[in-house]
Formats: sequence, structure tokens, C-alpha cells
Amino acid sequence: MKWPVFILSGISCYRCLSNMSFADCETKQEIVNCTFPRNYCLKQKNSTIDKNDQESVFYKGCISADQCRQKEKSSMECCGDTLCNTGKFNV
Repeated sequence: MKWPVFILSGISCYRCLSNMSFADCETKQEIVNCTFPRNYCLKQKNSTIDKNDQESVFYKGCISADQCRQKEKSSMECCGDTLCNTGKFNV
């Protein structure tokens, strides 16, 4: 007897990384298929200050629901629809 095969498909998100801006990130972005448990899209800006220098990292990609709840909300946006992590960071 053959058992049916179920394929769990996640959503698709944009993925990119830049040290300059979201606009620069978007010039390098690609579409990726997220896999469980990473079933949300993410847009995140991280900034670090070292003495007088400030460095920012702009990232888009896949993330799990648990990580969305645990992260600092002011530095990231999570969404649950396909290709929803577009545009710049809205804060």
C-alpha cells in the first residue's frame, strides 16, 4: 500500500543583505521559498555604534513566528503573506 506524500509549502519572501540601505539591498534581492518553521517574511535594520562610527545592516528574508515575537519590534517587521517584505523599513 502506498501512502500519500504531503509536501508542506511555505511562503516566498525576498532575501537580501546590505550595509548601505534597503534600496541597495533591493538591487541584490532574490526570491526564496521559506521552509518550516520559518513561515514569515522579515524586514530588519540593525544598527551598532562603535565609538564615533555607526554601522547599519539591512536584511530581508524568512523568519519563524517565535523569532518574530521575541525580537525587538522597533528594529524589524514581520509579515505572513508571500513577498510581503517589500519596500523600506516603516518606523
